[in-house]
This record gives sequence, C-alpha cells and structure tokens, in this order.
Amino acid sequence: MLDKKHQYYLMAHSLSGLYSLYWANMYPQEVQGFIGIDSSVPKQSDEEPFPISMVALNKLSAYLQKAKNVTGITRLQSISHPEKAIYADLSYEYTGEELETYRILSMDHIYNKDVMDEMENMEETLETVRHMKFPEDMPVLQFVSSSNCEIMDSWEPLHRAVITESGKSKVIRLDGGHYLHFERQDEIVENVNEWISK
Repeated sequence: MLDKKHQYYLMAHSLSGLYSLYWANMYPQEVQGFIGIDSSVPKQSDEEPFPISMVALNKLSAYLQKAKNVTGITRLQSISHPEKAIYADLSYEYTGEELETYRILSMDHIYNKDVMDEMENMEETLETVRHMKFPEDMPVLQFVSSSNCEIMDSWEPLHRAVITESGKSKVIRLDGGHYLHFERQDEIVENVNEWISK
C-alpha cells in the first residue's frame, strides 16, 4: 500500500477525462479519487446529437482552425481582440502584455502535432475505454454542463454510468458551457473542497 504522499486526485476537463479513466484503472492504488469538469466519457459517441459524428466534427473544426492559423487569418482577427484567440478565464483582468503573450503562444501551439494526433486517434481512444468504469472504491465527482445536457440527453446519465462507488460519488449539473472551470470556478472550488473534506 502506498503512503498518502504517493496518492493523489485526478482532475480532468474534456478529452482528458478518458485518459484519467484509463489511468485510474491502471493505477488504482495511486488515485484517491477523480474530479471531472465536463469530461469526455466512454460511449459518448453512441448517441450523436448531430448528423455528423462528434469525432468527425472535432477533427473538421481542428483542421479548419489550423488552416486559419497557418494562413495568418487568426492572427489578423485577434490583433484588436486577443481574447478571441485564447481559451482563458476572461473574468480575470489580464494585462495587455499577458494577453499578447497568451495570444501568440495559443496560435503557435494550440493545434500542434500532438493535438492533431490526438484528434486522429480519438475513435481508438474511445474504444480503449469503452467498457471501463472507475474502480469500485474510488470516489468520483463529476461536473457536467447544462448546455451539453441540453444538446445530448444522455450526457448526464453517461457520467453517472462510469461511477461504481456510491458513498461519496456524485454528479453535479452546472449552468454553463463546456468551459465550466472558467464560467463556474467558484462553485467548482467550493464543491471540490467540501467533497474532499468528507
């Protein structure tokens, strides 16, 4: 048994939820619990809300954005509005220098080789964890966005389906979009602190 200093909680947003689920199953002795922020889950592509699959939609979006970056369109569009080029907490008062640095780094790295490889392998990743759930004694706290629940009826049930520990685990639906950690950060922090302390 590992001592407490070698154990930790995993906290994941979006696609990293799949990697966390895999990691939790491979190394359950290390992971004390999981916190998901509108994280991806197995079987999410089984009930697609659009005529095109979400995997295909994500790939198309990534390639279009990469093309905009390579041709300089994004750079031109973001000069007067740098916040449009970044995924950041816009309630935070960034300095002009911080926004400019973030803008340049975002455009240079957001659709790098690793990200594009991840997009190409998304179906394989989903298949790898398709039948996985979190270990029986591992508490799970899932935050799901109301907008994704409205788009896909099964979004919240899919997050409940990967939970096996029932004593401490729960799913919390928050009003907002996919980036809940920007939109509802105070509520997330409050709920996480309360959950961990129990």
